[in-house]
Amino acid sequence: MRRVIRPAVLFLLALLAVVGFAAESLAANVTFNVTRNAGVRAFSKGNYHFEEFTKHTVTSAARNGTYDVYTANISDRFHYVAGGGDTGFVKTVQVMTPGLQDKIDVTIDVDQLDPSRRENNKFKGDSVYLNANDAQHLVLKTGGKFKLIPTRVWQAAEGFTDNYFIEPDYKIEVLGDANAVSSKWDGAPGLEYAEITGKTPGVAVLRVTYDPLLFKYSDGSEEYYNSIDPVNTGIVVVNVVNGNNEKSGITTGISAREYDTIYFDKDKTDHAEYSFKPSAPNGGEISVQVHRPIHAGGASFETAWSDGVYSDGSFTVDLYEGRNIVKVSAKGAAFDEYHVITAKGIKINVENETNASWKAGDPLKAGDKLKISFEGIKTPLEKIAGIYNPGYPDTCYVSYRFNGEEIKSTGVQYNLSEKNEIEVTVPASGLVRLTGGVINCGHMGDPLDSHRTRIGKDQISPNFAAKNVSGVYSTLPDITLPAGLIAVTVEKLTLGQGFIVEPTLMTISNSNRLSSQVVTNLLKNKSIDLHYDGSIEDNFYLQEIEDKASAPNVPQYILDALGGNLLARKNDNFLSGGDYSTFGGWVSTVNNVLPDVGASELSLRDGDVIRYQFSLYGWGTDLISYKTSWSEEEPLKKLADKDDLIWKVAEINAEGNKSSYGSNYDNALSVLKKLDASQLEVNTALAALSGEAAMVPDAGGGGCNAGFGFGILALAAFGLLPILRKRAG
Repeated sequence: MRRVIRPAVLFLLALLAVVGFAAESLAANVTFNVTRNAGVRAFSKGNYHFEEFTKHTVTSAARNGTYDVYTANISDRFHYVAGGGDTGFVKTVQVMTPGLQDKIDVTIDVDQLDPSRRENNKFKGDSVYLNANDAQHLVLKTGGKFKLIPTRVWQAAEGFTDNYFIEPDYKIEVLGDANAVSSKWDGAPGLEYAEITGKTPGVAVLRVTYDPLLFKYSDGSEEYYNSIDPVNTGIVVVNVVNGNNEKSGITTGISAREYDTIYFDKDKTDHAEYSFKPSAPNGGEISVQVHRPIHAGGASFETAWSDGVYSDGSFTVDLYEGRNIVKVSAKGAAFDEYHVITAKGIKINVENETNASWKAGDPLKAGDKLKISFEGIKTPLEKIAGIYNPGYPDTCYVSYRFNGEEIKSTGVQYNLSEKNEIEVTVPASGLVRLTGGVINCGHMGDPLDSHRTRIGKDQISPNFAAKNVSGVYSTLPDITLPAGLIAVTVEKLTLGQGFIVEPTLMTISNSNRLSSQVVTNLLKNKSIDLHYDGSIEDNFYLQEIEDKASAPNVPQYILDALGGNLLARKNDNFLSGGDYSTFGGWVSTVNNVLPDVGASELSLRDGDVIRYQFSLYGWGTDLISYKTSWSEEEPLKKLADKDDLIWKVAEINAEGNKSSYGSNYDNALSVLKKLDASQLEVNTALAALSGEAAMVPDAGGGGCNAGFGFGILALAAFGLLPILRKRAG
């Protein structure tokens, strides 16, 4: 007979299993009718997670029409597994409890494996956690071994509490130097692992994937758990080294963890930019490369490297969707360091609840209420039975900084991918700029990294006395509305003469984003003449800008660097290259960094702050705080980052209502005109304009608004601050 279990009985049995008691049961004669050639196995899971299952003897009986028939005698709660492996069928599982029944007759229809089939499991994603480390970089001596244990996340499980989970069938492919390591599967169902052994010195990459799994639930429903999402393909770099060198001597400075995703707006770009500051033994020369993601069935290792861009002691790499491999090499290091960083594109949706006819790019009005949501984000910390229960109780949310305050979405537990809206009221300027986007996610359970330290080593059971742990993860792209806004200045601060063009907001479009276009359009719109070499599209060089001559007031430290003498000016009506100094000329900084490409190659992005400035020394080293790759000159002085203050003043200028800010506006403009204003002066001026009072002390030229509050303090605590950089051209 076919056995029917009432829901109330199922609940009681599940509860007994959770608290560790076994329901009294009789041995049942089980008959499995299984799709031909799919096969079937039966196992029992004990009271602990991540331990080997008990295997039951299953005997092949006969064929019955379109089914193979198997029998078994089982007294414990058990699950069957049909298909999977190399059978060509989808791995199909179901948990069953004999209870007081002496016979169970079950028919199992198993689907053919279809690699193209994917179901929408909503917040239940198709990723993997690995027990290597946050860098996903293993260093093995020749002969050394490592047990690599993959964990599907979201887990395929019966119940949110009981967590009777079954792992999919995993595959590991060795790329790169295939002779460097060997890989073999060991263990048993319930706790299988790949034993990785270092063979010969070299670098191998392990590509970890898994097949789909169909879970038939006790209530008669079923759920198809997809094969791994290709962009979530697990990647582990294995560096096999000679001798006793377990440490390279390199500190990568990369703070991104296995849990973090660097998100980018896929409607505007196809990659994210990530900056970090590595260090090497004895200050040795460092180089950085990044390898494009190796998806399931995608490119092979060693075929898609590109160089990181050096600036101000830091390197910037482009991260594309998937698992990017960053390599840091250094003179004097024992070996290279690697770090796997995840990036993903998302879609940012904006709805104007005040004006239903509004569409992206239209002007905004003060008081408009906007709802902003994100397609493609996910809960950053994944649920793992007995270890992590993320978002409990409703502590997972998106947060941004807006006008000096934190704004955030409603707290949820698992379904951040479906519910993540933030609401913004448009200020008087009609401009919205959201920065510092992160995902906050508390969890109930063990400390972070416990999936690396406990699985396969401890007895792990449901923990209803687990502690709540807070956390800040990932980064989200800045948002500027209306789209296409940048802030621009034209400055001659090195001459002590302030601005030719004060902070101004400009609109850019897909056909009008080049720095060369921006400066020519800006000056022409203000009836200021300019001359340049080359063309707008090729080899553009800004030669001179219309400006009436007056006596310069050059800061003393620049005069000292120039030997105390200034050259004559060539033309009383234009400020030109070669004026006052052989180094004299126009340069630009984008987000406080000198671009390493020319103005006709530099494409600006929404939210950029670009400053066209007259330099007197070192081809721009009098305007920045780091040594460039094209000049032997050291920066003359550590200068403050004024970009946020420039943007705020540009907003006020766009409002046309300076007087309402009183002396705070005048003071802000004075600070901007002061070339060597301290960071504390800049931050204080910005706070005054934003209506904030408390400031973090200067701390040697650093500092930030106290209004950053929990978000920045938490980021610092979790080591994520290097992610929050502005675009460097």
